[in-house]
Amino acid sequence: MKKKRRKAQWIFLVMLLLVWLLCSAEAWAGALSDRLGQFPNWHTKPPVQPAEGDLFYPDWFLGTWDVETTLVDLAAPLAPEIITPGFDSNRDFLNQPVPFQARFVEKSGSGRSSFFPVERVKPSSTNAPIIADRAFNGL
Repeated sequence: MKKKRRKAQWIFLVMLLLVWLLCSAEAWAGALSDRLGQFPNWHTKPPVQPAEGDLFYPDWFLGTWDVETTLVDLAAPLAPEIITPGFDSNRDFLNQPVPFQARFVEKSGSGRSSFFPVERVKPSSTNAPIIADRAFNGL
C-alpha cells in the first residue's frame, strides 16, 4: 500500500513539473511579442546580450561551398525619411541569382586558409571547432 502511494506521489510531481514547464514558456516569449507589437515605434535597442566569440558550425560544414542566393524583396520601413545608400540600385538585383563561395575552416588554423587555398590530403582528427573563414567570406 505504501509503495502505491509513493508511486502516485511521484507521478503527481512529474505531472506538476511538466505542466509548470509547458505553461511557463509563454512568459519567456513575452519580450519578443511585446517588441513586435510596438513596431515601428522602437525607441530603444532590444534587451539582448552581445555575442561573444565565434559561431561554431557542424563538422560537415568544413570546406569551400558553392552558394547561390536570390534577393526576392526590398523593404524600407522608415522610408521616405530614411533610405540607406544603395537601396534604389538594389532593385537591379531583384529575382536575380547571385552565385558565390563560402568557406569554413577549423578554428585551430589547420586546414585551408584564404592565403594558401590548398585542399588537405586527409581530414583532420583533432575535432577542432568549425568556424567561418571571415577573410575569405568577406570578399
